[in-house]
Amino acid sequence: RFEMLDLSPNNYQDEIPYNSDSYNSEKIQSSRQQILCDPMTIGLATLRAFFLIFLFMPFIANAQSVMPLKAVLDSITVNNPGLQKFEYSTKANIEMGNMSKAWDAPTIAVGLDEFPYPSAMEMDGGARKMLMLNVDQMLPNFANQKAKSEYYKSFRNQNQNDYETLKNKLYAQAKAAYFTELISVKRLKVIEEQSKMLELLVKIAEARLQYSQADLPTIYNAKAKISSLESMKIKEESMIRQSRSTLNYLMGRPLSEDFKVDTSLALNKYKEQISQYDTSFVMQNRSDI
Repeated sequence: RFEMLDLSPNNYQDEIPYNSDSYNSEKIQSSRQQILCDPMTIGLATLRAFFLIFLFMPFIANAQSVMPLKAVLDSITVNNPGLQKFEYSTKANIEMGNMSKAWDAPTIAVGLDEFPYPSAMEMDGGARKMLMLNVDQMLPNFANQKAKSEYYKSFRNQNQNDYETLKNKLYAQAKAAYFTELISVKRLKVIEEQSKMLELLVKIAEARLQYSQADLPTIYNAKAKISSLESMKIKEESMIRQSRSTLNYLMGRPLSEDFKVDTSLALNKYKEQISQYDTSFVMQNRSDI
């Protein structure tokens, strides 16, 4: 049996209703595909991404910079103003020694002077004048010049000794500050782990307190220990900031510049016997006694 179907627009709309939400979603999706396929849009998005990367790259590098101990010591050698002073003093003394061997500049004079012989021209007033040329050159004392040159150049060894002395002092201060920060970082890590463990125990004890399986003094003691660890944490953070400022000062950098120490550096354990430091050992190793 066949029946005639009415395919008029009205009946078609009744059979298949119009869905505006699906139509809008399909339209938005097609527009997004057109935007993503546009090469101009892709190029602008790429430029924006590169601009943001280069904009925040210094902050990322500064936040993640790790300076080993050797890099700190090398930076002190190159950038410390106290060490640069001896270098410039040595160069100045060398130049002074070279300058002491210089000759005085020759002098040339041209002018009118009195000529005592009758053949000279007579000027107004009866004075006998003539044009004269005078050339002077002072001959130096070579022995004196050599002595001055050796005198100025002798300061080179003194400046070098002072340079090495100051460098050793700065290295000692830098190593003390570096290892102080390293130890504080390790202590801070242990303190944070202990704080997390105590906080977990306090939560467990408070949950068990409802069932009379824990007592209040234990909870209060744990909270007091957490407060004590917070005080220790503040102290270690202050030590880290102080050591970092000291290192920045020795390296000739801004005091607020941030960096991290190399926590993978192993701490050596020295075991010395006190009995070996007797009078003979001191007399052999100390020239000032």
